Amino acid sequence: MARLALHSKLTSLASALVIAYAASLITYLLSLLGPMHNAEQGTLDWRFLFRGPVGEKPWEIALVTVDEEAELPYWAPVPRAHLAEVVRALSRSGAQLIGLDFHLDKHSFDARGDSLLRAAIQQAGNVVLASYLDADEQGEMVEIPPLPFFADVALDYGYATFFTDNSQESVREGKVASGVEGRHALSLGGCLYAHITGMSTGEIRQLPWSKRHQELPGWEHDYRQVIDYNGPPFQFYRRLDGEMLGGIAAFHSHQVVGLPVELGRRFFADRIVLLGSGLKDAPDLYRTPFFAEKYDFLRAFGVEIHAHFLHTLLSADKLSQAGFFLTGFLVLGAAFLAALVAVRLKPYWTFPLALVITGLVWALGFYLFQSRYLMLPLITPTVATCLACLLGLIYVGSTDGRQKNEVRDRFAPMVDKGQLQQILQQPETWSTDGEERIVSVLWVQMPERDYHASSARETVAFFQEAWEKLSAQIFKNGGAVFRYEEDGLGAVFGAPLGEKNHPLQAVLAAIDLAEAWQRFAKEGGGEGKLKLGGDTGRVFLGELGRGERLAYRVLGRPVGRARSLAQEQEVGEEIRISRELWQQVEEQIEVEIGSRDLESGWYRVTGKSASPPLGAAVLPDNPFWKYLGL
Repeated sequence: MARLALHSKLTSLASALVIAYAASLITYLLSLLGPMHNAEQGTLDWRFLFRGPVGEKPWEIALVTVDEEAELPYWAPVPRAHLAEVVRALSRSGAQLIGLDFHLDKHSFDARGDSLLRAAIQQAGNVVLASYLDADEQGEMVEIPPLPFFADVALDYGYATFFTDNSQESVREGKVASGVEGRHALSLGGCLYAHITGMSTGEIRQLPWSKRHQELPGWEHDYRQVIDYNGPPFQFYRRLDGEMLGGIAAFHSHQVVGLPVELGRRFFADRIVLLGSGLKDAPDLYRTPFFAEKYDFLRAFGVEIHAHFLHTLLSADKLSQAGFFLTGFLVLGAAFLAALVAVRLKPYWTFPLALVITGLVWALGFYLFQSRYLMLPLITPTVATCLACLLGLIYVGSTDGRQKNEVRDRFAPMVDKGQLQQILQQPETWSTDGEERIVSVLWVQMPERDYHASSARETVAFFQEAWEKLSAQIFKNGGAVFRYEEDGLGAVFGAPLGEKNHPLQAVLAAIDLAEAWQRFAKEGGGEGKLKLGGDTGRVFLGELGRGERLAYRVLGRPVGRARSLAQEQEVGEEIRISRELWQQVEEQIEVEIGSRDLESGWYRVTGKSASPPLGAAVLPDNPFWKYLGL
């Protein structure tokens, strides 16, 4: 049998760290897959709902929607003449930029309306039109610009495309720019941001997609940015009786047309105004993170999402994403704690504590999102924690499980079931490599037996019954049998489980053994006198032997001294203990002096203090009056 490993704290920490690294690596590989990324994005919805509407409506952005209340003669397409009136009204009101979120990629059937819109765009001089991205026959992304009839007189254009299923998935990210035909293509929000900050959009579009434009915001090489929604869709605000934090200042197109100039300047002067569709059956209705029952599951119009995205780009306090080192520390830390729990504690504690660790990570993620605008990953550390728990339990099952089987095989013949369970629950007692410890040793010397007077079967049956009765008394007093012989038995107290009161346990076990043998003999089980000797002191504990032939032994002076005190008795039926052992139990045990020799002096145990002397009566097991001290 292989030697048992000692589970020290250092070993547990090292094992937990290795398990945490393995779980983190597996989690990282899983995070490269789509489901993990989508689940991580989905946690943003809960964080937005937890945070709720925040801040005031942004002063630099306004929203104008064309909706059913305008009572236009037709809706497909939206009459260009009405759009022209809105553009002129916004221009008169001093709008800084006008983002037109309508795809003017072809002429309408109303040529006069087209001309009016072209003239209004040209007169305003600050209108940014919308293009859109689409895949060609080869599957490559191309940008469909607005019709030159309108684009030639406009300030600029940017694509207004969201690659999201508008009926299921929320729009959580916007792009400032995308790679199209090897070059930079600006989004509508990105184009408006570039003009506000004084960047040349022509130079940006000429830049190869492989080179990042340092002045454009966004994460990584594709200029992504999580949209910081400060409130639910503006349709929700329309139904409120009072004011509420968050959202975008929104106006109806027909109201804008009829506004006096002074009032219009109050609402739109020096603002970026986004003009788009607000029709209930518009194709660009999207879900946002505020998609929830309390907001009637309303979706937002695409133009409103552009407004939120532009507000995010212009905000001083943007949502920041946890970097590589912070993410790695969070994932590895959570996995390490979960692995340590799995390695050090009992299995039924593993999953509850893992849930506590996961809950703390989520609570930290929600708190930092609300107070510090920091987005910590939540799914990644959760998966890492679960994997660490699972790997930790597998590790414990493959190491501790095997070691516990070895422990059970090694110590089961030495102790009773209760002691064995305590040993299995205390890995620090598993070491059999050898150690020094102060213990008490009891040696039981059997009477001589005439083997020729009985058959082999009777002899074996006698020893089995005798050892069973004697071992029971040793186990009852917390001892362990480290040696069985044909004429003797060696027991140790204070090992393998450490006991502070092992001297008294040894002497009490000797008294119980003497009484048990008297009852055994009276019942006809055996003849002769039992001889017992005891000593206490420092011994060597460990396994002896080689390969698979190992035996747990107790070696040292106390073993030899206890054996001598038992074997030196001529008559027997005595309990002799050394001077050192008597000094430990003199207040609880009655003795007679046997030898006053300073080095080999011994005492004869006569019984417990304030109790009948040893052998005064041979009583049945567990008599009622014995409990009363009679």
